Amino acid sequence: MHPAFRSGKDMIVAGLLWSPVAFWTIILHRTLSGSTFLDSTILLVPPMILLLGIAISVWYICKGLPFEKNDILYFIVRHSLTMILVLAVWIGISSGYSGLLNEYLPAGKWKELFNSSIPLLTGMGIFTYLLSILIYYLALANERIRHAEREILQQQLEASLSELEALKTTIHPHFLFNSLNLISPLIKQSPDRASELISHLSEFLIYSFEYSIKKNSTVREEIEHIKNYLSVEKFRLSERLDMVFDIGEGTSDIQVPPLILLPVVENSIKHGISQLLEGGLISVKTLCKEEHLVIIISNPYEENTKKPRGRGHGLNNLKKRMKLYYKGEGGVLTGKKDNIFNVRIFIPVSGGTEIE
Repeated sequence: MHPAFRSGKDMIVAGLLWSPVAFWTIILHRTLSGSTFLDSTILLVPPMILLLGIAISVWYICKGLPFEKNDILYFIVRHSLTMILVLAVWIGISSGYSGLLNEYLPAGKWKELFNSSIPLLTGMGIFTYLLSILIYYLALANERIRHAEREILQQQLEASLSELEALKTTIHPHFLFNSLNLISPLIKQSPDRASELISHLSEFLIYSFEYSIKKNSTVREEIEHIKNYLSVEKFRLSERLDMVFDIGEGTSDIQVPPLILLPVVENSIKHGISQLLEGGLISVKTLCKEEHLVIIISNPYEENTKKPRGRGHGLNNLKKRMKLYYKGEGGVLTGKKDNIFNVRIFIPVSGGTEIE
């Protein structure tokens, strides 16, 4: 929307700001031409009102011809031609108006008086056009900055909501309930195994709480976190759960958003291993490829088994987090082949591994 049309008050302000310009133009014309103030007023008020309308309309020209630094010559030529055309039309209409004054007002001096004022009007028109495009391009630049700020604020809000959602889903009550239920019988049957379970669960909980409010983690820390998680789950699933880790050289210290592996591995347990009578193997692999860290999590699944409720929630949340962190340069891809479900996480590492 045009800045002057956002409210009636803006239009009034524009008119009040233009009034002194029109007044001093009339004074200058009277001085240069030797005419009376009344004659200069009659001759110039309608053209100056029309020039105000032109100045307002230049906004749409500026909107249609954005300023580009890499094509400055084209920008100057286009505006120069547009200005010449606009001023020619304005001078032509003003000349027609002076002709009407010659016919309907006595003395018949208006056409001659107008012709003597053409240099003044031309200069005034050029000044008005250039001032208008300067003001409008500054307004457009400010509008782009405000739009960018709104987008940043929106992204920050979405990131905060995403992080909040990630925090809420860091520890599923069902997992914690199952884990606590395992401890009691293990204490009686095998105190050493109970101690091992408590240790893994404790490490898992400490990391989950600490890193839920941090911006950065490392691949090594994330791997240790899910190892603790899977170790706890192995007490429940026993021989039905196997795990293998293939950590590529040079990937352990790469920084990543915290808690990005847990929702994927939880998904592997919930929708894969737990649904299979014989269980299966969860594989985690990391490698660097084409300036990206790639983390691949694989698990078997059965297509025809009944799916638990909430399928895909953790993965969808992870995809949103990755999009917000890396602005499209990182991402999450999923795929299925031969009853193996794969999740690939891509994290850019060129130019540093720190998350901004």
